[in-house]
Amino acid sequence: MMGCLYRIDFPSGKSYIGVTSKPAEWRLTEHKNAARSTGDLVIHKAIRKYGENSCTISTLVISDDDDYLKAIEVLAIKKFNTLTPNGYNMTSGGNGVNGPSSLATKRRVAAFKKTAATRESIEKRREIHRKAWDDDEKRAKRSEMVKELWKDPAYRKHMIEAHAWQRSDLEYRKNAAKRARDMWKDPKYRARIIESKRRARIRKRLVIGIERLIRLKRAKRYKGFFNLETLNAN
Repeated sequence: MMGCLYRIDFPSGKSYIGVTSKPAEWRLTEHKNAARSTGDLVIHKAIRKYGENSCTISTLVISDDDDYLKAIEVLAIKKFNTLTPNGYNMTSGGNGVNGPSSLATKRRVAAFKKTAATRESIEKRREIHRKAWDDDEKRAKRSEMVKELWKDPAYRKHMIEAHAWQRSDLEYRKNAAKRARDMWKDPKYRARIIESKRRARIRKRLVIGIERLIRLKRAKRYKGFFNLETLNAN
């Protein structure tokens, strides 16, 4: 099931890192609802203190691998230093907070998950995730956050190992290929990728042109310098 790693920022300069199987915006709404009622987590207290509209949420990573998301949650909490008192995370991540305590509640949650895991709900969540990537400002912000994560040797090592496993796992590659084909059927996604490649080609041509111009100017300068020296010698 598709999920994401997200980050919530507050006016205090502190943040909260979390993982959810829902779109990040949905998870933020759940945190706000909990803050209105009896939520006693540090993040709920922060929402009540600064106001519901004061915090902003960003999606850092999107993946359908739950174990992978939990693993990088630990690294992200460490990298962005969001564990209390420096942030609003109460645990180091990986497992999240404790789940429902009663058997009846667990059964209700299990039943809800079973109902939610329908094709329609999955497609709806995917569409929300896709729209989140369409926002240039949000995408740029996510890019900067991920670059910060990559500066962490532990995160970089984990990502390299994870990608190596993904390339070697046949089932994962089959599922990834199917997801890519399904995404390519979306006209908006296809147009965005084509436009992105077109811009990349233009940037490449510009870089090549600038490099040629610089080399040409240098050649002319050196040639002029040589002629000047030759004239002085005569």
